[in-house]
Amino acid sequence: MNTIIKEELALAGIDVDTALSRFMNNEKLFQKMLYLFIEDTNFQNLLNQLQAENYTDAYKSTHTLKGLCGNLALDTLFNLCSSLCIAIKENNINTIASLIPSIIENHTKLIKAIQKWN
Repeated sequence: MNTIIKEELALAGIDVDTALSRFMNNEKLFQKMLYLFIEDTNFQNLLNQLQAENYTDAYKSTHTLKGLCGNLALDTLFNLCSSLCIAIKENNINTIASLIPSIIENHTKLIKAIQKWN
């Protein structure tokens, strides 16, 4: 992995060194998993469920997304999803609403950074 890609991934909130160590420094496997993350539907499901005020299913999607982020060392999105899980469990509508823009922004950054790595 070249330095520019590594920096872009890090700026998007990925702990690249931790992620690579989890994949035994197999960059191709890590890249494949990141591309699978792009295809994952939990992010869109989460947004749809929040819009429909279906907090039970929104929690499930958030928790699943959080797990994916944790496994891939997508630290920023992992932390945001962790906070969102707590807010949903506590039925804290104001906190939920305040987290969504940051989650969308970070998810978008991640997708753009990942797509540059080809």
